Amino acid sequence: MRGGAEHIVNRARSALQEAADKTFLSDVVDQFRDELVKTFPLDTSGQIADFFKAVPLSAGDVVRRRSGIVYRMHAAGDSVRINFGTRSIVFPGFFREALDFALSAPAFAVRELPGRLEDAERIAFIERLMQEGLVVRA
Repeated sequence: MRGGAEHIVNRARSALQEAADKTFLSDVVDQFRDELVKTFPLDTSGQIADFFKAVPLSAGDVVRRRSGIVYRMHAAGDSVRINFGTRSIVFPGFFREALDFALSAPAFAVRELPGRLEDAERIAFIERLMQEGLVVRA
């Protein structure tokens, strides 16, 4: 055996140090969390009926995150991506604050979305989240 036991111990120690690298472990945990989101069962019952209600959405309507939604948000440069189930939606980066709020607030009026948005933009944004099954009327 070349190098003996000490050589094997040193190689094992080196491999374990690489595996314990904070960046490496962080990447592994992120990948694991993304996989969990993909495999979590989505309950989108009532999604189509909610979206096609005869009453159009207004800035005063109260909405909330759909119960049981498991998601991951990834901000990168000038965009923000939300992963839930096997779906992935990308928004312009200026929607990050509104997206974070919409998915963490218990219930809110559409006009309460933060950010430099007009009411028409807020409504369109929430309608998109409703289409995707992330948000429902409260």
